[in-house]
Amino acid sequence: MPNPPLTRRLAITLAAVAGFSTATPALADDALTQVQLASNLTALVYEASASACMVNAGIDADVEMKALVAARKEFNATMQMLADDGLSDRVEVVAQAWLPLDEAFSMIIFGDAPAGHIAMINEARPTVENAAFLLADQASLQPQYVAQMTAADAFTVDLAERQEVLVQKMKLMSCEMNDAPVFEEAKTALLDTMSYYERSLEALTQGRPDLAIAAPTDYATQQVLAAARFDWQTMKPILATIAVTGSASPDALHRLRVRTDGLGGRMAELVDTYHAPADGGVSPQVAVLD
Repeated sequence: MPNPPLTRRLAITLAAVAGFSTATPALADDALTQVQLASNLTALVYEASASACMVNAGIDADVEMKALVAARKEFNATMQMLADDGLSDRVEVVAQAWLPLDEAFSMIIFGDAPAGHIAMINEARPTVENAAFLLADQASLQPQYVAQMTAADAFTVDLAERQEVLVQKMKLMSCEMNDAPVFEEAKTALLDTMSYYERSLEALTQGRPDLAIAAPTDYATQQVLAAARFDWQTMKPILATIAVTGSASPDALHRLRVRTDGLGGRMAELVDTYHAPADGGVSPQVAVLD
């Protein structure tokens, strides 16, 4: 699995060093970082859910178990970093919604058969996702953040962050087609998610003036998007076969896992390029959109 970008590695490292204490690291005081961390929570929920599904399916179980451990640890570390006075109420809502999921993931990690916890994971995930969305929304309304980004800038960054979620969501949806016939709605949902991901990736790459999305002019963002488009073209046929047939073979899921790891890393890197500070204190892409 690719190494997570700097902010995500730092979140884990700081929390580990602090022993998950009640002290909030200074990094979380920056509004842009808070928004990025809050937005990443949903991606982590889907990443952990997809890994639990893959472990249950017996697909690269050792690798996926490590990914589940890492995603759960990172979620808890991120929550710790966000637990400051400005976001504490929303963080508490997310924390309460996360408890059933955290328990299910913990039991799988400590040796329970995943099958007994999949239903709980699927039931609890929408509540966590909604709470995490509201937390990210509150973070984005902080005066420091609003001063740094226009509405168009924020929309572009949000679109990039959603791409990271969609990669993990497509992996989960595919894994759920592993061992049983599925309804047509599930196949359509996967196709729709693929289409949304591809159109969003194209918008970020080429620009969408009607949505106030400018094509990137900075080299770092261009390179990440070019690599992501290549990775997507290798992943798309696998997903398309699964979506059309409604069935995912162990071999298809293995190949999908490898490509998801790569593309997921690209999407996390893309979010970092949008949040990377430039001379003016905002990201290079934000400067273009102003």
